Amino acid sequence: SLGALIFRAIISKTVAGDEALELVRDEAMSDVSISAHSIRNTRRVLPRGAHVLRREEIKLRELSLAPTGLAQHPGAKVLVMRAEQIDEQETDAGTPKRDAVRRRLLLL
Repeated sequence: SLGALIFRAIISKTVAGDEALELVRDEAMSDVSISAHSIRNTRRVLPRGAHVLRREEIKLRELSLAPTGLAQHPGAKVLVMRAEQIDEQETDAGTPKRDAVRRRLLLL
């Protein structure tokens, strides 16, 4: 079975952030560009001789919006977009960078 990279992105409340969200809503920028470094792979040869390389673990370097029709891979698309209030009372521990973003958002 094929896996999927599912991510949650926080878009800052800025002119550029609002413009990016509008372009996604208009489907002008609904593709995603991904740059990653391979950490762990498995290789195998199928019975007919085709070689298969499966990325088991990767380290993301970059994830960004791209104009519709220019995705690196056919399925690399923004599929869902929703707004949610970031709650200071979230139960997960977070990270220092995420905590800083959460504090900035609460100030907006």
